[in-house]
Amino acid sequence: MKKIILVLIVCTMVIHSLPGLMASETRSLDAIIVNEGFEAGGMPPVGWTKTSYSSSRTWKIATDQVHSGTKSAMVPIGGSQDEKLISPLIDLTPAYDYAHLSFWCQTYIMSSHDGSVKLYVDTVGDGFQEDEVIWDMVADEDYLEWQDYAWKEKTFDLTPFLGSSIYIQWRYEDDGSDLRSFYLDDITITVPQVTPKTTLAVGKIGYGSQITAEVKNTGEIPAENIEWTIEIEGGMQGGIQSVATGELEKLKRGGHADDTTFIGSGSFFGLGMVDITVTVSSTDADPETVTRTAKGFVILSRCYPMIRLFTNQSIFS
Repeated sequence: MKKIILVLIVCTMVIHSLPGLMASETRSLDAIIVNEGFEAGGMPPVGWTKTSYSSSRTWKIATDQVHSGTKSAMVPIGGSQDEKLISPLIDLTPAYDYAHLSFWCQTYIMSSHDGSVKLYVDTVGDGFQEDEVIWDMVADEDYLEWQDYAWKEKTFDLTPFLGSSIYIQWRYEDDGSDLRSFYLDDITITVPQVTPKTTLAVGKIGYGSQITAEVKNTGEIPAENIEWTIEIEGGMQGGIQSVATGELEKLKRGGHADDTTFIGSGSFFGLGMVDITVTVSSTDADPETVTRTAKGFVILSRCYPMIRLFTNQSIFS
């Protein structure tokens, strides 16, 4: 009985630990911006291109060897070949922290191995140059590793190419005696998942019997529950103190003129120079808080914008 209880306790502990173990293996923050498994059946796939040295022994859709699904891409063994498969333009200009390329492939390399499969990354649009090779299957790896005809995953860090738009090319080059058929499948490029944010901005500040300010949302999604504050402080002997607060229920995205909302201060009275601070904030915005400051000159119950002091121009607009 004690043994049974002990087994149950251990099993319970393992089950409760599984979510944590699984979470450590899952990168839920990754977004896949390229995902090509050749399942649509077209060669080249939509948006891709290929160039061929041999019209009969070039890139094809295969069903006899697949890593996942029912199809893959392949170059069949033949005579002289120089077969290129080129990706669509891949945009890495957003502010990603990293980018990773992964694909699966298989082939067989003979003991004589002048042929190879190379991977290129072109960042300037001038075609694929030899200094743009990031992987040479023969030069970079032991050919004996490729004599089991098994699927192998290859991963590459594309972080050095962030800020650019790139093309990727797989090039199969052989005279028919070194490589066997080459299969390619499950190409992915992953980047950080970017969550759209609201971006608040304080626009023009207006003067008069109250201080007004434009509030905009220049982000990608609507902003909600925006808190705002207008503070007016200063005057002779610090006698002017006015604080107004409020909340905006929603702001459309884009920051267009017709989406601008105006907020206004409370009343004030006094004489002298004042500091004006406008603050807007939302927990969904990036950054969460935006502040804009200005100076004014209060005469009784009106505030005027400061232009210049100690010049021949008026201090009032």
